[in-house]
Amino acid sequence: MDWLTSAAALAALRPTAVVAERACTRRHASGCTLCAEACPKAALLPAEHSMRVDTDACIGCGLCVTACPVDAIGGVGQLQPAIAQHLERGDAVRCDVARLLSPEDEGTHTDVPCIAAIDVETLAAGALAAGRVAVVRGPCATCPLGTTERVQGVLVGARDIIEATGATAEITEREVQPAPEPKRRWGRRAAPKRAHAPMSRRSLFGLRATEDEARPEATALALLARDATSRQCLLASHDQPALPHLTVDEACTACGGCVAICPTNALHLDKGALSLSPADCVDCDECVRICPEDAIHPANRQPGQGHRLLIQISLGQCARCERRLGPGEIGQCHACTSRQSLVSGIWDLLEERPAP
Repeated sequence: MDWLTSAAALAALRPTAVVAERACTRRHASGCTLCAEACPKAALLPAEHSMRVDTDACIGCGLCVTACPVDAIGGVGQLQPAIAQHLERGDAVRCDVARLLSPEDEGTHTDVPCIAAIDVETLAAGALAAGRVAVVRGPCATCPLGTTERVQGVLVGARDIIEATGATAEITEREVQPAPEPKRRWGRRAAPKRAHAPMSRRSLFGLRATEDEARPEATALALLARDATSRQCLLASHDQPALPHLTVDEACTACGGCVAICPTNALHLDKGALSLSPADCVDCDECVRICPEDAIHPANRQPGQGHRLLIQISLGQCARCERRLGPGEIGQCHACTSRQSLVSGIWDLLEERPAP
């Protein structure tokens, strides 16, 4: 096997992003490019009704996974329930740049390629379960992933969820800076000084036991499945977590377009009553985009998991046949409107017909 074949074999083993076209909202002409905007290597390329992956450019960082609101990307990224479970046990989350700059940093850490590879709800879930989460990151401005804005977006978004929930949990962050270059001195090399006193095996094992005893027992997130979503992590971390919300104004006609387009079936329409299941809503704004009356608007998160009535539309009766009007029907039902239009068209043709 030559070196070119070996390189191709190694490249094939590297994880690359996979797009589930049936889950991607681009199949409905949404024009969503959130994953492409988050990719630091431009490995995601918008196609007509889907997203194409350049497998040669993809580095498997997983930033596209957390950027996608409908979980349409897989094959790369971190296991969100595993991160939440480590945070619940008291681990600090640390990016790879911070790990390289400070390899001897004390404490236990959960290392990720980038803080932006953590979902907002996963970070909030870990903080709600543990009460406090420490984030250790490197200088984002010089990071090869170039994700300064996304890292800040994750931190701010997680804090907003905690605040909206009404909990007292907090997220602290610390930035690790590169150590200054030591000045070169000529002469006899001095022996390196020990940073810490030597530790025996007995004291080392004793310290480990003390740390394990001091950690809180994992309860809320420990039973999550390996393939659990970040939303499931958030729901398990608190009784009433802050979840997405929508408002609907009186322009709504109960046409049902938002219900049909919702990728997670979070919207329900029954006899003119439009309701939302916040636990299923993923903030994709597809309902906002598709509404022909611009009657749906995103709102701030609110605590609670139960169904919420957004609006009750009084459908009324048809003015011609007195049948109950359906969604989108105003004044007359579609059948009467079509029949009346057909009759009017026939009379128009007869009037335009020249006399014999």
